[in-house]
Amino acid sequence: MVQINLQYCRAAASVLCKQLSEYDTVIALVHEPWIRKEKILSLNTKGINLFRGCLSDHPRTCVLIKGLHALDLPQFGTKDVTAVRIDYKKVDNDNVHGYFRI
Repeated sequence: MVQINLQYCRAAASVLCKQLSEYDTVIALVHEPWIRKEKILSLNTKGINLFRGCLSDHPRTCVLIKGLHALDLPQFGTKDVTAVRIDYKKVDNDNVHGYFRI
């Protein structure tokens, strides 16, 4: 599992995807992904599923999952929270990733 703040940086997003491509199973909790026109960019890599908390607002979090079965839980998501259900070894896990400003 990886947790990273990309600070809306395109280069950081590209480096993250390159590193994630080296693993078979990955969960990445991403703060401040690179965004343009409400779309998360540079994180759409083959074999990696991208989940975001909402469709309409400028998202500040997303979750990347590779090699695991996962379901988006949009009813619990906002621009600051991404909720995903992950099935792993017959155990269901609900994971919530949030963005908290201090």
